[in-house]
Amino acid sequence: MQRFFFLDIEIANSTISGIDLATFIRAHVPAADIIFVTNHPESALLIVTNKIMPLDLIQKDLSADTCAAMIHQDLLDIAQRLTHAEDQVTYTLAGIIHAVDLAEISYLMTVPGDPGTLRLISDHETAEFHGNLNDYETRYPQLFRCHKSFLVNLAKVSAFDAKKRQLTFAEAAPADVSFRKVASLRKQLLER
Repeated sequence: MQRFFFLDIEIANSTISGIDLATFIRAHVPAADIIFVTNHPESALLIVTNKIMPLDLIQKDLSADTCAAMIHQDLLDIAQRLTHAEDQVTYTLAGIIHAVDLAEISYLMTVPGDPGTLRLISDHETAEFHGNLNDYETRYPQLFRCHKSFLVNLAKVSAFDAKKRQLTFAEAAPADVSFRKVASLRKQLLER
């Protein structure tokens, strides 16, 4: 579920500031979109320092038409991102949410010796981040679980060696295939 919040930096009659509230929101709903509407643009440094990463910072002293146009554009941006969300794999690294086009991903794998860390291999990047392969398998059924440690994009497979039980990719190192996945993998590859 997508959530977005409109906040002011100063909240009247409250002991909590908008920045404190946004920090709490970001910690509990990392993918939330936060838009600050405020008279205090000088507080932007505090927003950056707290790694809130708002979608926008709209100054209240702008004309009503300008504010409305900015909010309208922000909502269009959110809608466009949601429309293409199923085509992207997201992960969080150092508090920043990253999105990679599914078509660019060769595979996700568990980092050997560090089961709480995943490695994403794509056309343009390699990233390591904390995660669970089972969660990604559930979130992205377009990817195929060929091994307990690999979740692969079959569209990126260039060859499958059934004897070695390995998948080859044009832009990535080979991925292992478990014995019990060979038949279903062969079938999926022949059907594409």
